[in-house]
Amino acid sequence: MGASGGSGSTTDVNRGNTLEIKSTGTNDAYYVTRGYGGYIGHASNNDSVANNVLRMAGGTAGTLYGGYSAGTGSVTGNKTYITGGKVLGDVYAGYAATAGGATNNTLTLGADDGSYRATIAGELYGSNAVAGTGNKLVVQAGDVAVNKNSQFRYLLFLSSTVIS
Repeated sequence: MGASGGSGSTTDVNRGNTLEIKSTGTNDAYYVTRGYGGYIGHASNNDSVANNVLRMAGGTAGTLYGGYSAGTGSVTGNKTYITGGKVLGDVYAGYAATAGGATNNTLTLGADDGSYRATIAGELYGSNAVAGTGNKLVVQAGDVAVNKNSQFRYLLFLSSTVIS
């Protein structure tokens, strides 16, 4: 199987990291099981997971997190971009396992030029809990299909087509 990927910490503030998934090879047995733009895995940690980036342009991944905290700190300002590849699980713009809350995180589907070559088998979440606020889903491609989206405060649909 695959392995988790991303930048993380069990003890420190986790800010400004980038994870890029471009390819996982041609063997379907190998893929990223969980990808994190930013990560804190220790439950007693009260630091924030902020301003991290996860980009997926190819390959296969399980569940993706723009920012993830198992601690009590906030998960804020993280950005996730999906333009290609296959996601087998869910996608979270922000995930705060306890009281910290996931706020102002963004999930963008499609490239700036409007292209999109991804499939997402799971669901899309701005936050894992109702307490998350200000999270945004941006769709900037025409051929995007999702099963469900939840916990997004803002839904933006952008078009690269010029209307005359």
